[in-house]
This record gives sequence, structure tokens and C-alpha cells, in this order.
Amino acid sequence: MRASVHRRGPLVLALAASTALAGLAGPVAASRFPTTAEDVLVVDCLLPGQVRRVGKIKGFLTQRRPARLPQFECAYRGGEYVEYDRATLATSIQAWQGSAEGGDVEAMNILGEAHAKGLGQAPDYANARIWFERAAAAGSRKALQNLGHLYENGLGVEADRERALDYFRRALGEGAEALVYSSDALRVAELREELDSLRAQRAQGDAELAGLKRQLDERNATLAQSVEAMRKLRAEYAALKRQSADSEIEGVWRVLEETIKERERLIASQQTEIEQLRARGGLADNAPYVRIGPDLTLSLDRPVIVAARGRPVALLNDAGQALRLSGRALPAGAVAELWIDGTLVPVDGQGRFQYMLGEQGEREVSVIARSHRGSETRVDFLLLPAAAAAPMQTAVAPRPAPRALREGSQRALIIAVSGYQTYPGLPTPRADAELIAGVLRERFGFEVRTVVDPTRLDLLLALHAFRQSLGNEDSGLIYFAGHGEIDAARQGYWIPSDGQLDDPGTWVSNRVVTDMLAVSDARHLLVVADSCYSGTLTRIASAAPTDELPAKAWQAWAEVSASGRSRVALTSGGLRPVPEAGNKVSAFAASLVAALRDTRGALEAQRLYRDIARRLESDPAARAFGQRPEMAPLQFAGHERGELFFVPKGI
Repeated sequence: MRASVHRRGPLVLALAASTALAGLAGPVAASRFPTTAEDVLVVDCLLPGQVRRVGKIKGFLTQRRPARLPQFECAYRGGEYVEYDRATLATSIQAWQGSAEGGDVEAMNILGEAHAKGLGQAPDYANARIWFERAAAAGSRKALQNLGHLYENGLGVEADRERALDYFRRALGEGAEALVYSSDALRVAELREELDSLRAQRAQGDAELAGLKRQLDERNATLAQSVEAMRKLRAEYAALKRQSADSEIEGVWRVLEETIKERERLIASQQTEIEQLRARGGLADNAPYVRIGPDLTLSLDRPVIVAARGRPVALLNDAGQALRLSGRALPAGAVAELWIDGTLVPVDGQGRFQYMLGEQGEREVSVIARSHRGSETRVDFLLLPAAAAAPMQTAVAPRPAPRALREGSQRALIIAVSGYQTYPGLPTPRADAELIAGVLRERFGFEVRTVVDPTRLDLLLALHAFRQSLGNEDSGLIYFAGHGEIDAARQGYWIPSDGQLDDPGTWVSNRVVTDMLAVSDARHLLVVADSCYSGTLTRIASAAPTDELPAKAWQAWAEVSASGRSRVALTSGGLRPVPEAGNKVSAFAASLVAALRDTRGALEAQRLYRDIARRLESDPAARAFGQRPEMAPLQFAGHERGELFFVPKGI
């Protein structure tokens, strides 16, 4: 049976989650359930002190207590907080430093994370390391993970991968080091030598590409001269037509003009169908990319623009064909001016234009057409170098269910955004959601809830209700399919249905998602993100492949992992767009479902990731985009050790 798909509004989401609130420590009335997006965002809260009594005579008031709570709950319980995104490092220090200096281990780690985030200023990694080290010495696995992140990336310290791996090993616990991390300093040295060799090859390739670009520029200059000569010939032909008194010829021209107008109306009426056909056709689709505005229609012939879960993408190939931009603005007589990357570009009598995109490399390109009435039609796309082929992954072997898996429910929240107010619609997320919900429910026994085309408020309320529904021994999976964005600070975002172009305030940031998961009671949480720039979720190291472990060693590792508390992300790509192309579902979703259906035993998240990566290597669109999935612990989400296991029903 397929997963049921419901479009939930804020009221429905509020009612669905009100029962979960009844289990909170310190009851919160259902009538005070959050109703705005800001209500559910996690803040640093200073709760009032508690009135305590000694015997029957003496009473006293304790000091205020810091806590990380949703904004609405902090207010309901009489706490003090700074509204989300207005908090600074100073306000966070004010909330947590007293408890940290008093020996509270969790407060030490939170204070270290505040210094590492910066919160409105440059990160202070030196102070972050001090607090992480104090928390780690007191037994915090979260702090050990954070220290590993600092040394792996050279943040405030000299980069030391061997030392980073040691911190990650210690976070796993005694006896688990050799089971998960087989790498050592020699292996790291080999990888560095391999990377240096690849960089040298890339430099040579860049030099050859520069030579090809010079040749192409020369040919494009010749082509531009030919185009100008053709324009003059057409102008002379038009003049001859005007001088003609032959009524038969005049009638032919009128028929042609009506035919052109009819074709323009046809283009305007079929934009949605074109978008869907382009998505199904993948990279082989050479149809023009069409954008319809109030008075004008923009049709781009070259470069070939491919739908993606973010901005549309034009891939630069070895021949540099994407450097010439050409297209047409219709109806031609309505065009007042046309701009490409801030340059005014001439438009001929048929509405055609062309422009040479001078620089290669990844960058945004904007085409803006303005009508005589003042309206504007625009196409924004990303110019992206095609990726080199990646080494083939080996197939993963089946494993039995680990003996020590803890009891607890498994729940999944599936979020799919296909319809957008300002972004291009996406044909596949709804089908992705239905397919994934079905396999999770039918094969693995998950309780599944699906939310389609949520607004920003809907999405945040759904995440909040899902977090509240998970108990201490439960496991949860969150799947998101839709557009993604990245800002200048390399912060990633999920785009809800009402998200506005170039307005991060209408998006949902990775920081919001990780903050909400950091305060969840669940034992294991896995975020699966199928959107552009989803790799911004996974910025710290992951464990070494467990399929290389002998069966006995894997069993011991699985028991350690099952007893841990994990917060892990599995993403469809890194810091690049991912294609929205294929048949009925995205390539990532198809690979994910195939891996889950084909497993004959227990499948841990990292082995699922490797299986997906292997399957994507055979997909042409994924290869061209350089789509390489990533898996790693979520930074600052409270990850300690372990990961989610998928155990088919009946084994």
C-alpha cells in the first residue's frame, strides 16, 4: 500500500502535535501550542529559579537555570530569552557561562559550540577548543566529536587528521576504535599524495582548457561577424518587402505574421508541460528553456539549461559550448530592453539576441527582458563546470540484524515540495515522497507521515511535532525533497513552497534544523536531504566503511552503535546543485529505494550511503553534475556515536 499524502495547514499540524506536548517535563497547555514560525525555533532560555524548602520551616530560591527550548515554551515557563537570530555570542555566554564554570558538562559543550558558531561575529575557535576540552575531560562524547571537527579542518589549530581520528575514536567508546576507524597516519599520507597528484593533473587540464577557450573566442568573434552580416541582409530584405506592391506577396507575409503570433501563444500556454518534459528528458533534452512573464516570454536556445533542485544549471563541457548565450524574446515588438549580467544586449527585429559569457567557472547568470509597459521577465541560472568521473564504488555485502538493537518505535517525516510560488516547479518530489514512504512503512515498519508543499510555517511546525513525538528509545528519519539554496556564508537552506528568490528570511536554514534535532530526546536521528547544496549539512568526518569489517567485528561495532545517541545526515550531493531529471522520480530517490528494497539483512546508514553512491555512478545526469552523496554526523546537533539501522520486518 502506498503512503498517503496529505497537504497539512498550520492548524492541522498544531492539532497533530498537541498530544506530544502532554509528555513534556513541566506540562505545556495544548492551547499554548505554537502558531508562528518563530515560536518553534530553539533559543537559549534562562528559566526562573525554583522555590525549594528544607523541612517545614526554611525555604529558598535557587539560581536561574539555562536550557535550550523552543521559544514558545521558554516564554510559557516564564523564562528569559533573546529572540531567534537576534541572539549574539554575548547573550549565549550570559546564559551558559555560569553553569559551565560551575561544572555542568552540557553547558561547557554548548558554550564551546557558541564560540565556534560565532553568532553574529567571527567564530572564536580558540575559546571553543578550551571549552570542548573541558567538556571532553568530563566525559562528553559531543565535545569529543567537536574537537575532532576542529582538528580535521584546522579551525583554530593546525590541521591534524590523525589527531582528529583519535577524538572520533574516543567518542565511540572503549573497544570500538579499531572496529570503525582502520585508517592510520600512513593511510592519511597516501591519501595526501594521491590528492597532490590529482591537483597536478587538474592544473594541466586547466592549462589545456585555457588554450581551447582562446581558440573558441576567436571562432566566436568570426561567428559574431557572420551574424551581423546576416542581420544586414535581413534588414535589406525587409526594405524590399516594404517597397513591394504585389498584393499576393503582401498576403503571404500576413499569413506568416499570424503564424508567428500563433506560435508565440502556443509557447505561452505550454510552459508547465515544457518544464516537465525537460525534467524527464535529462541532459539529452535540447529544447529551449522558456520563462513566461506578464508581457514577454524568454526562450533560451543555448546554453542547454537543465532543471535542478535549486537554480537551473547550464553545464560547461570540454568544448566550452555553454559560453555563447542565445535566445529570443517574444513578442519582439514588446521588448524595450534586454540585459544579460548587467550588460544591455541588442535585440533584432525577430526578438533574437546573443551574448558571449566571457568567464568560465561556477557563477550566476541573469537574463532580464523589460517590456515597453515596464514589466520584467527574467531567467537566472547557474553556470557550472561539468564534473570529472568518480572512481567506481564496490557493492556492499548483506549483514544480519545486530543482536543488541534497542527496542523503540521508528518514525519518519517525509517532506516533499513540488509546487512553488516563485521558484520553478519540480516534477518529481511528490513521487519521491510516495515511493520512499511506501518502502519505509511496508518493508521496515516505520510510522510514516507525509507533508506536501508546506509553507515555511507548515514545515517548521511539522519538524517540531515530529521532534516531540520521539521518545528516548525511538529512532526517527526526516526526508526532504525540494529546492535548496546556499548563501555567501556557505549556510545551506531548504526552500518551502512560499520561499522567495534571494530572500533567506523566507527559507529554512540548516542551523534551524540542527538546533531542533539537538534538543530531541530520540536515540537515533537520520536526516535525508535530496536538494541542492544539501552537503552543507555534513561538514564533519564520517566513519570508515563498515562493509570492510569481518562479520564478528561488525557485530561488535553494531552493538556499540545501537547503544549510542546519533544525529547523522545523508545527502544527495555536496556543495553543488543536484539534477531534477529522470523518469518519474529523482535519481537519488530511486537509488535510495532500490538499496532499501534489495538489502537481505540489517543495513546501517553508512552502508546505505555507499550503496546509493554506487548506483548513482551509473546515472548520466548525476555523473555530469558531479553528484556525489555524502554522509556524516550533523554538526552541533548533539551527535555522540552510532547511527540508524534499517532492519527488514521478519528477520
